Amino acid sequence: MTGHLGACAALISKEYPSSIYVHFASHSLNLVLSDACKVGAMRNTIGKTKDMITFIRASEKRTDTQKERITSVEPESRQTRLVKLSETQWVERHDAISFFKDMFVMVYDTLGVTIGWDDADLARKRF
Repeated sequence: MTGHLGACAALISKEYPSSIYVHFASHSLNLVLSDACKVGAMRNTIGKTKDMITFIRASEKRTDTQKERITSVEPESRQTRLVKLSETQWVERHDAISFFKDMFVMVYDTLGVTIGWDDADLARKRF
């Protein structure tokens, strides 16, 4: 699968002569984005976003509070749970970050509500 004249593409082209070889563009995009995330500001932003999502998802009580915040502001929202950031799929990571960005005020409110809770995880976290 390394080239359009080798392995898989050659077999398909031999069997179906009218087929056209197209390089897997998504893989190239993944490589470019991986390189871009070596920039300190990008790496830190994605890391903090991942930490907040993981922190809220780690507790059912925090997750329920997050759902309440989202449904109070966006009653028709079909998605009420923060999505984990995928380690390998950039399209899924983009969707998760986009949803996080859209719901940031509700995430901030959720974190504000949890400050008053007696929670061992909360005592160790700083955002």
